[in-house]
Amino acid sequence: PISADRNQISQAITNIVLNAIQAMPGGGTISVRTSLRQQTAHIEIADSGAGVPPEAADRIFNVYFSTKTEGTGLGLSITKRIIEEHGGAISMKSVPGEGTTFLIDFPATTV
Repeated sequence: PISADRNQISQAITNIVLNAIQAMPGGGTISVRTSLRQQTAHIEIADSGAGVPPEAADRIFNVYFSTKTEGTGLGLSITKRIIEEHGGAISMKSVPGEGTTFLIDFPATTV
């Protein structure tokens, strides 16, 4: 378990999944994996979309930055803020033509 606002975490995960869907207009695969690693709750969300261009990777969480023609460019910046406000961290790895994976870590709470 993690100590978190369910609605905010849901919004953050939804933002990532919506981006994944938009990255695969012809269809594809989205996978979500969770694990517990040394008192850290780990979430991986991966898609089989086009990937993020290398020149955009460093700016992907910036406010108003987007690689798409639609949208405001706020989704991933809001996602990062939500995760960090809950003591977590988010990163992204991407291979153009193969897809993108978002890695999220939260401190796990003891039950």
